[in-house]
Amino acid sequence: MRYLSESLSGLFSVNYFKILLFLLALIPSLSLNGQYFGKNKVKYKNMNWKMVETPHFNIYYYNGGEYLAEFAANVAEDSYREISYDLSWDLKKKIPILVYDSHNDFQQTNVTPGIIEEQVGGFTEIYKSRIVVPFDGSYEEFRHVINHELTHAFQYDILYGKNTASTIISQVTTDIPLWFIEGMAEYESRWLDPETDIFMRDLILNGEYIKIQDLWMYGGYLIYKEGQMIEYYLTQTFGKKILGDILFKCKTEKSFEKAVKSSTGLTLEELDGEIRTFLRKRYFSYYDNKSEYTQFSSRITKCDSTYFLNAGGSISPNGNYTAFFSDRTGRYSVYLKNIFTNKTKLIIGGEKTRDYEQMHILRPYIGWFPDSKSFAFVTKSGSRDCIHIYNLRKKKVVKRISFDLNAIYSPSVSPDGKTMVFTGIRNGMEDIYMVRLKDDKNYRRLTFDKYDDREPVFYDDSTIIFVSDRPKDNEWVYGEYSIWAYNINNDSLYEVMNKKFHNISKPAVYKNNIYFTSNDEGFGNIFRLNYDRGIVEKITDVLCGISNVSVSKNGKWAVFDGVKGMRKDLYLIKDISLLKPKKFTPVAYNMRYTKNIGIVYKKTKARTVFNADIMMGYLGYSSYGGAFGQGLFLFSDLYGDNELLVQMDLGSYNILNGNYYAQYMNLKHRFNLGIALNKYTSTNYYSNPIAVILNNNYGIALYADLPFDKFNRIEETINYNYYVDSLFIYDQTEEQFYLNGIYSYHSLFPSIAFVHDDALDSYMGYVSGNLFRLELQRSLVFNRRDMMDFYYLFLDYRHYSTFFKRYTLATRLIGDAGGGIDASRFTISGVDGLRGYDYGDINGKYVWLFQNELRFRLLKDITFDNPIPIRFGSIYSAIFLDVGSGFDNYNDYVPVARNVNGWQLEDIKADAGISFRVNLGITLLQFDITKRLNLMHFEGDTKYTLWLGGLY
Repeated sequence: MRYLSESLSGLFSVNYFKILLFLLALIPSLSLNGQYFGKNKVKYKNMNWKMVETPHFNIYYYNGGEYLAEFAANVAEDSYREISYDLSWDLKKKIPILVYDSHNDFQQTNVTPGIIEEQVGGFTEIYKSRIVVPFDGSYEEFRHVINHELTHAFQYDILYGKNTASTIISQVTTDIPLWFIEGMAEYESRWLDPETDIFMRDLILNGEYIKIQDLWMYGGYLIYKEGQMIEYYLTQTFGKKILGDILFKCKTEKSFEKAVKSSTGLTLEELDGEIRTFLRKRYFSYYDNKSEYTQFSSRITKCDSTYFLNAGGSISPNGNYTAFFSDRTGRYSVYLKNIFTNKTKLIIGGEKTRDYEQMHILRPYIGWFPDSKSFAFVTKSGSRDCIHIYNLRKKKVVKRISFDLNAIYSPSVSPDGKTMVFTGIRNGMEDIYMVRLKDDKNYRRLTFDKYDDREPVFYDDSTIIFVSDRPKDNEWVYGEYSIWAYNINNDSLYEVMNKKFHNISKPAVYKNNIYFTSNDEGFGNIFRLNYDRGIVEKITDVLCGISNVSVSKNGKWAVFDGVKGMRKDLYLIKDISLLKPKKFTPVAYNMRYTKNIGIVYKKTKARTVFNADIMMGYLGYSSYGGAFGQGLFLFSDLYGDNELLVQMDLGSYNILNGNYYAQYMNLKHRFNLGIALNKYTSTNYYSNPIAVILNNNYGIALYADLPFDKFNRIEETINYNYYVDSLFIYDQTEEQFYLNGIYSYHSLFPSIAFVHDDALDSYMGYVSGNLFRLELQRSLVFNRRDMMDFYYLFLDYRHYSTFFKRYTLATRLIGDAGGGIDASRFTISGVDGLRGYDYGDINGKYVWLFQNELRFRLLKDITFDNPIPIRFGSIYSAIFLDVGSGFDNYNDYVPVARNVNGWQLEDIKADAGISFRVNLGITLLQFDITKRLNLMHFEGDTKYTLWLGGLY
C-alpha cells in the first residue's frame, strides 16, 4: 500500500499472528449484517468499466479516464521492465490495474472492504494481485504510485505464490519486516528523491532516527522513507540486485536477519552502524552552512507527543490571523490563531459530520477574502467536494459551493471579493475554474487540457497565476512545473517564470512579487519571483523543509509550514521583504521517470470475471465419527461489487448434520443488497431423563442497507427460519436411544436499525465521538400453532471524550426490551457487562446497563527481544463503574429498598474496579479486579478475571 503521509506505530514483526488476523478479518463476512457499528463506504457513482490490454497488464478505466489508462499502460510496462530486471523475476500472469479518476472515486472501491482515508495513495490486493490507484492531478505522483504498487505485486508473487493456501502459509512462515517491503516499493518507484532526503536529514539532525533492528516496531510514513533510504544505501553499496537477493533469501531462510547476513555479510546491528555513518557524513556537513527556522522567524504553534501536524497556515490580509489545519484533536480540523494575542481556537471540527467528512490535508490551502472577515476552505462533503465560506464575525459557515467535479482544491478570492478561482478535477484532467460568488451555480473553466494546472491565485483583478507542468514550446515533461498567468479579459496564457521546478506550492502575491516554496535542492525553501522580469531567487536556506508560504496584504508578515522532528508547525516571519537572496543550486536527483515509450496496447471490453478470492478447508474420515471437515470459499468479481461466500462445517456421523452457510452480496449501488441461506445443527443433552434433542435450523435472510453518508445508515433485514427438533430418549432396558418425536416450528421476523458512527478509533479503543444503534425486531405470526411470537427493542449508545490529552472517559448505555410468548431473556452480567457478576447472573426480559470507564496509559512501551521479538506497546489501565438491572415485570421491579442499615440497592446491581490491558495485536489481554458495590459501600469477595476481548 502506498501511504502519502501518516503517523502510526506497529505492534508485531512476528508473522505468526497474521493467519489469526486473516481469519478474524473474515468474521464480518459470515453474516449479512456484517457490522454492528462501523462507518459506511458509500457508492455514489456507478462505473462503466472499459479496458486497455498490454503485454503484462489489463488496465481498467471508466468514462473520462481514457488518457489516464493510456498513461498507466506506458508507466506499468516501463516499470515492469525495471523491476523485473532488478528482482530477476517475471510475473506469471497479467496484472489487473484499476484506475480511478479521482481520490473521491477511489474511496468508493469495493476491492477492499475497509474505509479508505485521504492519506492512502493506492494499494495492491494480495490474493488476486489487483492494483488500485487514483489520479490526484499530478502525473508524476500517478506514475510513482503505479510503480510502487507494481513492486508489491512482484513481492507478493515471489514470496507467496498465486493461491490462497500458499499465501497464508508463506505469510505465517516468512519473517520479513514491513519497512523492507514498503521501503523497496518506494526505492523502486523513486530511487532517491528530495522528500526522502529532507525527511531523513530531519531524523538524523533532531535525534529521531530509528535503528534498523528496532524499525520493525514502527509503521506509517516513517517506515516508507527510512526504509527507502536504507535500501538506497544497500543498492549503492552492493548493487541493485541486492534487494531481490534479500527478498528471495527471506523466503528460503525464513528469517530476515539471516537473509541480510547471507546477502551482505552484515548483521542488522553492523548494517545500522554503516548506514548511520553514511547519513551523518551526508547531512552533518550542512549544519554550519544552513539556517534554523528561528534565525529569521518565530514558531507560533507547537506540536507535542499527542499530535503531529499544524499545516496550511494562511495569514489574513490584515495580518491579524492565521487559519490552518491541525490534527491536535486526533481529527483534521480548521483552527484560527490570533497572531497578536497568541490565542488559538477551533473553528471547524472535521471528520465527524457529512459536511466536513474529510479535509484535503495533503493540499491544505485556505483562501482569505480581502476584508479579512471571511475565508474559504474545501472538504469532502458526501458525494462531492464543497467550498465552505466561514465568517469570523458570525462564527459560522455562511455559504457552501459545490459543483459536479471529481475533486476541488485551493480556493482563492479576487481582490474585489466578488470572484473565486480554484482547482478542479474532471474526467481525469486537473484544470483551473472560476466562479462569480453572486451566481455560484455556474462555473467557468479557464483551462481545458491534460496538463496539471493547480493552485491558482489572483495577481490582480484581471490576471490569475497558477502552477502548471504545461510546456511552453518544447516537448511536455510531466512533473516539471513553472508559474503561468491567465488573463481573464482575453483568455491568453503565458509563462511567468524562467525556471522549472519539480514541485511548487501555492503562490502568494504581494505587488509584483510572487512567493512560493520548493524542495528541488533537497531542502524546502521559500522563493521570490519578480512577475515583471520573470526572475526567481531563493530567499531562505534552511536545514530541513519549508512547505507552503502565505503573505499578508502589506507584504511584510508571512507564515510558513516547517518540519522538525517529524512534526510540522507554523512559523511567522515579521518582514519577508528583508530576506536577502541566497545561492540556489538545484540537485540533480536520479529519480525514476517514464517517458512516453509508445507501448502497444489495444482497447477492449472489460471482462467481469467471477473467481475465487479464498478457497481453504480440509476433509477427513474416521471409523468412529465418520466424515468430518470444514471449508471456506469466497468468490468475487474483479471490482469487488459482487461477493459470494460459502462456509461449511461437515458433521460427524452424518454429513447432513453439518452446518452450511451461503451468502451473496451486491455492493455495486448505493443500496447494498444481499441474500443468505443457512442450515445449522445443534445438539442439546439432558440427564433426567437421559435424552438428546437434535435441532436443525433452515433459514433464509434478505438484507438491505442504505448509507446516508459515511456516518449514518439504515439497515433492514427479513429473516425466515424453519426449525426441526428431533427428540431421542434413552431406553435403559434396551441401552439405546429411540426417536420419541419430531417437532417443527418456524419464525418470520423483519428488523430495522438506525446506526450512527463518528467515533475516532485508536490503538486502545475509541477516544472521541459517538456510537449509536437503535434496532427493532418483530415477528410476524400467521399461525400461532407453529409460528414464534416475539419482539425486541435494542438501544446501544456510547460516548467517548479525551481530556488533558491523556485520559479518555468512555460511557455506554444499553437498553434491551423483549415481549411476546416466545421472547428470549437478556443478560448484562459478565466480562463485558456487570463485571462483578458471572455471565447470566443478571438477566430478564428487560435489562439496562450503564458503564463508565476512565482510561489511561499506565506504562509505556513494553518490549521483549528474546526468544522472539515482541512489542506489546504500552500497558493501559482503566477505573470503571458498572450499574445495571434485569427484570421481567415492571410491577415487581424494586430499584432500591430501605432496611435497618439504610437504603440499599435491590434490583439494581453495581460494581467498580480497575482493569489492566495489553494490546496483543489481534485482541486485548485484560485483567479486571472487581468488587460489588451497594450504594456507598463494597460487599462480597473481590473478583479477579483474566480474559481476551475488545473494549466497548
